[in-house]
Amino acid sequence: MNDTLRDLLEAAAAQRPDHRFMRFYAQGAWQSLAYMAALERVRTVGEWFGAQGVVPRQTRVALMLPNGPAWVLTHLAICGLGAIVVHIDPHLTAPELHFILEDAGAAILVTDRAHLPLVREVAPTLPDLRQLLLVDGPAPEPGLPTATLDEVLKAQREDVPLRFWNEPTYRPAPDDLCALLYTSGTTGRPKGAMLTHRNFIADARGTMALLQGFVTERDDCLVVLPLFHAFAFTTNLVLALEAQASLSFIRSLRTVADDLRELQSTLLMTVPLMAEKLHDRLMKSLRATLLGRVLYAVAPRIVGRRVQAALGGNLRLLFVGGAKADPKVLGNFNRLGICACEGYGLTECAPVVAANPPNRIRLGTIGPAICGIEVRLANPDAAGVGELQVRGPINFRGYWNNPTATEEIFVGDWLRTGDLASLDAEGYLTIRGRAKALIVNREGKNIYPEEVEQALARDPLIAQVLVLAYRTRGENGEKVGALLFPNQELLEKLHPGLTPEATEHLLREAVKRQCAALATYKHPRKIIVSSEPLKLTSTQKIRRGLYAGALDE
Repeated sequence: MNDTLRDLLEAAAAQRPDHRFMRFYAQGAWQSLAYMAALERVRTVGEWFGAQGVVPRQTRVALMLPNGPAWVLTHLAICGLGAIVVHIDPHLTAPELHFILEDAGAAILVTDRAHLPLVREVAPTLPDLRQLLLVDGPAPEPGLPTATLDEVLKAQREDVPLRFWNEPTYRPAPDDLCALLYTSGTTGRPKGAMLTHRNFIADARGTMALLQGFVTERDDCLVVLPLFHAFAFTTNLVLALEAQASLSFIRSLRTVADDLRELQSTLLMTVPLMAEKLHDRLMKSLRATLLGRVLYAVAPRIVGRRVQAALGGNLRLLFVGGAKADPKVLGNFNRLGICACEGYGLTECAPVVAANPPNRIRLGTIGPAICGIEVRLANPDAAGVGELQVRGPINFRGYWNNPTATEEIFVGDWLRTGDLASLDAEGYLTIRGRAKALIVNREGKNIYPEEVEQALARDPLIAQVLVLAYRTRGENGEKVGALLFPNQELLEKLHPGLTPEATEHLLREAVKRQCAALATYKHPRKIIVSSEPLKLTSTQKIRRGLYAGALDE
């Protein structure tokens, strides 16, 4: 049984040596790398890590790179030797990077020249960090012993046996740690989630089983999301390895639609914001003519063929996760003949917990639990809403160097997601909100911020919305407040030269309109219009914890 990432790569290379594994843009053209060629490079890079003293199940190697073949090859080389990969967001600030490298005790850092100023800033106070591997050429005055990926790949001769890769003690076991993935830290210091090879592979297999044949060796997945994040890592890389499928890396976020059309990819795993941008672009094109509007209304599958052609002609699955998706957006994709389904997960579960099966999509839900795991709702209220908890092989081992946080997230062998959900008779889950974000007013009524946010977000004048509890000094109970950021482009188009005061008035009127269908006690009592966009996590969710208490009086 192939139960480690190394096993999956070796099996794919043995069974489909010439099958394309990765496609990427370099030197002015699209380049391809087959499975066997990729394995040979991974082994060579693995030999270099072994020569640097990497110890299986002990050494942590940090990976701070943008998406691309170097990210994949070095990751598979590190975890293929049984070492632990520390996933790092390449957009971190110096203090954030320092904390993760120090907390993880990373001995080696894989990065590129663009990040050298940041590395030089933090390295002097990181005694564990002893080596750099640069993927894009030599570095001027690196300050640490440094090798380059080109040097490493050229150093291995065919007539020299693989000393470390072929040594049994360096071969990882399914329950060995594969990676440390640090949470965003919006409510405090980031925590390093310890995830094993078994976690990732069980999650990929459970997701594939639920997707019912929508990921096969014939598929090509367009990689848009950052691989350092659990959602992209599992649903792009691990799924591709398990299915022996292909990965194609976009050139940039600005070229997603063009790359999709040119590469004719079949799968796109994305977050709601990106799905909405693609949706809006397509719908704008359809509605540009009277004929397009009429055909979409009466025969959407006919115009759907035109839409498919604009997206390369082969896209058959749009899998959306990372945050709550707009049912209208997903519904429109499905009307056009592009299967668009929503899933749900969290880093600590590697990450997918639930997803809508392509042939049984229920918009507004996150679908049933993936195959091979159990879910339950703890302490449900009268409406059947309780905390979603998970049990199974996808559950992580705990938080690195943080036994207190580990103890808090588990109830026996059940993992607490912190999300409130309901479960219907057919096993479909619907997320109702965050347990910690729940607002309880003076009358004892429960208000789920996400419900109010979804209502307000329907207004085109509102670009971002965050519904928060706030307290008034001297009064008991919580009140509902809203922090808004306007759609400045639309406002300027509709009302050129609008003053901040007039903008606030228009947004307050928008809130009234959108809340008309909600119970009065759910209406925001306090509204603040932000002059700056609200800060987002790497998966484009608003950093809710950053704004806790922002509306208190």
